[in-house]
Amino acid sequence: MINQSEIEKAILNAQRPLIILGQGFQREKIASFLEFVTKVNLPFGLSRLAQDYVPYSSPLNMGCLGIKGQSYSFKLIYGSDLLMSVGCRLAT
Repeated sequence: MINQSEIEKAILNAQRPLIILGQGFQREKIASFLEFVTKVNLPFGLSRLAQDYVPYSSPLNMGCLGIKGQSYSFKLIYGSDLLMSVGCRLAT
C-alpha cells in the first residue's frame, strides 16, 4: 500500500507530473483538490465524464484527456514522468 508521504515525494520529485481526474472523484471534495493542485502547481486533465467538475478557466486544467480529449492530450500523457489516475479507470 502506498502512503501519502510517498505520493507527496513522488510529486515533488517529478519534472512533468499530471493527474487524470475522473467521475469517480467525489464532487464535494473538488475544492480541496483544487487547493492542493494550486499549492503544488500540479496540472491535471479530466476524463470525458468529469469535464464539468472543474471550470476550464482554471490555469492548471489541461482539458479532457484520453480518446475523447483534445489532440494534444496524448502529448501531455506520454510526456509526463508521473501520471496519476484519480477516480477513473484506465481502459481502452
